[in-house]
Amino acid sequence: MKEKSKAIPLIAWAFYDFANSAFSAIIETFILPTYFVKQVALNETRGTEQWGWTLALAGVLIALGGPVLGAIADHHGRGKRWLFSFTLLLILGTLWMGKIGPDPYFVPLALGLFALTTIASEFAYVFYNALLPTLAPVETIGRWSGWGWAAGYLGGILALLLSLLGFKLIPDQTVAARASFLLVGIWNLIFCLPIFFFTPKTPVKKALIPSIRSGFLQLKKSVGFFKTHPDLVRFFVARMLFIDGLITLFAFGGIFAAKVFGMSEQKVIVFAITLNLSAGIGAILFSFLDDSWGPLKVLKNSLIALMFFGAFALFAEVETLFWIAGACLGIFVGPCQASSRSYVAKVGPKELITELFGFFTFSGKATAFLGPFLVASILSLTGSIRWALSVILLFFLGAYFLLNRLKESNERG
Repeated sequence: MKEKSKAIPLIAWAFYDFANSAFSAIIETFILPTYFVKQVALNETRGTEQWGWTLALAGVLIALGGPVLGAIADHHGRGKRWLFSFTLLLILGTLWMGKIGPDPYFVPLALGLFALTTIASEFAYVFYNALLPTLAPVETIGRWSGWGWAAGYLGGILALLLSLLGFKLIPDQTVAARASFLLVGIWNLIFCLPIFFFTPKTPVKKALIPSIRSGFLQLKKSVGFFKTHPDLVRFFVARMLFIDGLITLFAFGGIFAAKVFGMSEQKVIVFAITLNLSAGIGAILFSFLDDSWGPLKVLKNSLIALMFFGAFALFAEVETLFWIAGACLGIFVGPCQASSRSYVAKVGPKELITELFGFFTFSGKATAFLGPFLVASILSLTGSIRWALSVILLFFLGAYFLLNRLKESNERG
């Protein structure tokens, strides 16, 4: 009975991944980007460039805000309240996306709401990730991190299936796309509830204004902390690179499929479901290896596979080969994300864990503008989306070499 009571908060925690992955799949990766480029923007090339610049700007704002929020929250407490606030902002923003019509007039609204909800989602994850080490014992953190990602991919698949049903039942495909944006808001509203009802309260440690002052002072002290923990610095820089590659892959994956192989919105959704299914399988399989091998070994092997299958997908001339490469690629996406989270949860000092997850978010966004910027720049120069997206492989390669210099550790610093 005691074990069951311990599992309930962790299951509720994993449900947040289940809820939020509808946003990741539909808004960030597959349906909104494709809808924007093909239906809203003036033309596909211009739309792809605008999407890249918006993603870059959002990435800069997230990178600047993540560590600050984390440091303040470590002093203020009330992590769940912060999580609730950003989740609510995400829900309201996605519901508003139903107003985005298939006309260039709606370009500012589409890009503005995309930036707003992306920022809200990433800031929410600072507090969500920081909850894990307070709920799970260190020896099972890797497992629960992997299961959380797997739950997320399952949520993404189910949300995409419902969206696909909408495309089948609604004759006007632009209306079907907008209905899928509303679905994301409702989906999050329903499935985010368990984390707020079934996880322990996070008490107030200090009033907000003093916490803001303490948070900024803590950020200054963190410079000294990182000087004595060079492995964490290398890890965050490596994560900066491979997450930049993954963000670029996610942001332009649906656009690539539509542009190169002429996939319709419906076909892009089926491809997305395939990718999410393989990613969920990978997250589950590698969740056990994370606790036995250690997160670094999982990460390094996953990056090798991502480089191989990424090159295969980018330069596939036949659509069937692209599908095969995409499915294989997905298997190693989940472990990369889950093991990077478990690494920080395992080695980070508990009293600084929210701040470290702020830097975790920072490391995922500090150069997040770079991938979309390079893609948009190379695309405008060459007109080739294949060559533009090949920069992803360089990000993975750089991350691998940095991680190769780290030693595995299961003890907190």
